[in-house]
Amino acid sequence: MRPLLRERETTPMFQIDHLGIAVKSLAAAKSIYEKLGLTVSPEETVQQEQVRLVMVPVGESGCAPEKRWRAPDFGRNQNRRRWPPIRVCSSRKYRRRAAVISARLRTTRKRPKTAMILLVTDTSGRSGTAALARAHESDVALIEVVPLAGGMFSAQLVPQIATLLQMHNLNKTEIDAFVVVSGPGSFTGLRVGLAAIKALAEILQKPIVSVSLLEVLATASRAQGKVVAVLDAGRSEAYFGAYEIAGETVRVLREELLAKSDFLSAARESTIVTPDTALAAAARDAGLAVVALEPVGTEMIARFGWKKLQAGDTVSPEQLEANYMRRSDAEIFVKKSS
Repeated sequence: MRPLLRERETTPMFQIDHLGIAVKSLAAAKSIYEKLGLTVSPEETVQQEQVRLVMVPVGESGCAPEKRWRAPDFGRNQNRRRWPPIRVCSSRKYRRRAAVISARLRTTRKRPKTAMILLVTDTSGRSGTAALARAHESDVALIEVVPLAGGMFSAQLVPQIATLLQMHNLNKTEIDAFVVVSGPGSFTGLRVGLAAIKALAEILQKPIVSVSLLEVLATASRAQGKVVAVLDAGRSEAYFGAYEIAGETVRVLREELLAKSDFLSAARESTIVTPDTALAAAARDAGLAVVALEPVGTEMIARFGWKKLQAGDTVSPEQLEANYMRRSDAEIFVKKSS
């Protein structure tokens, strides 16, 4: 008994002449044309810049069968049975132009995305920022930065992000990654900022890069070996971060909250990096090497976050945690009361 033909073997095939592409339906062919920005008329004719491709069945074509162009082995399946015949005709005059379109289609299919859109947020201080940045290879350019008023992060952050995207004709799905400052800093500010980014990353399924302000300072100094980054924490205390830096590799030794009177002894045999003039003067008086930098800005955060993203150093929404260093005022009050 003769076996039944497979369903695939009885499916008509269409050959798009000079593009070297075989498709199973006119709908698939039209989809390819739409990707090229072409239009398909009701007569199944495609026209652009004098390019004319017509797909017609055999018997209705004016083209001679012996002059028909075919791709190798087109019209045959693995068992060498012929597909139901479909004739594709085009003018030889425009064959070279059709080849150009074919190359354009292949480039469109394989072309990688050349730049990534980063959403950068910092709610660690008394005031904050939200920004969009465009990153490509080693270059990071800020698109726009908007300020966030202190004490109003919960009311401003998400609306400002939406405004940023709208101003630059971007959809939230076009955000490729989130760069967020996770500390040290204000308890309330960090909690609000991280909660918003967690929600957005969970919905959009995009990676998060967690950034420490102290680590940003240490790497921005370009110092090597043992490096200590120090920030004023108020209340006669300092945010203290110790790192071992070798080339582009950074190893975190410790990050903690210290009294200002104690950070000098903890920073012995290290290079001090700080934007605070008082802390820098105290370190110089103690005979320590000091690198004075500008306060950490959005561009510094974006560049550091992009490096971490390129290295694959990302976290999921569940793994994103704030590095407060200092306990909240409520916790301090409860401890004093007890």
